[in-house]
Amino acid sequence: MRITFFLICSLALFSFTTQAQTPSDAHLKAADKLVTTFLSPDKLEKSYLAVYETMLNQVPVEKRQKMKDVLLTFSKKYAGYDIIKPEMTRFYAETFSEAEIAQLTKFFLTPVGMKYIDESPRLAQKAMQIGQKAVQEHAQELQDEFKKVLAE
Repeated sequence: MRITFFLICSLALFSFTTQAQTPSDAHLKAADKLVTTFLSPDKLEKSYLAVYETMLNQVPVEKRQKMKDVLLTFSKKYAGYDIIKPEMTRFYAETFSEAEIAQLTKFFLTPVGMKYIDESPRLAQKAMQIGQKAVQEHAQELQDEFKKVLAE
């Protein structure tokens, strides 16, 4: 289980084009090493499961395993390791300098860096739950505001 927060943010940002220069081969190699410190096929699947857990808990128990299988099959097909890793590598190379990538890699190889990577899926899941709870508690207010705008 690694770095769900970074993964989600990175995937969300892939849809935006960047003005960055093309990274050198050495820069890409450094970025690849960084991405490999926190991403593997097994870790990616565990990250997806952590993200899906909240949604799966809303599915009837008897359908949960089948829904989980559908989600994982879909994720592997369209956002599997072999698809994600090259794009993540390029994204990190375009976002961070080669020196910054070296510092990040060094950090993620420390005990606290590894703990952060291992705890990231749980942290991301908890952050989603906190956000959902805050929004749900005030959903009526948001709906009222939408109605006002639509009525104008």
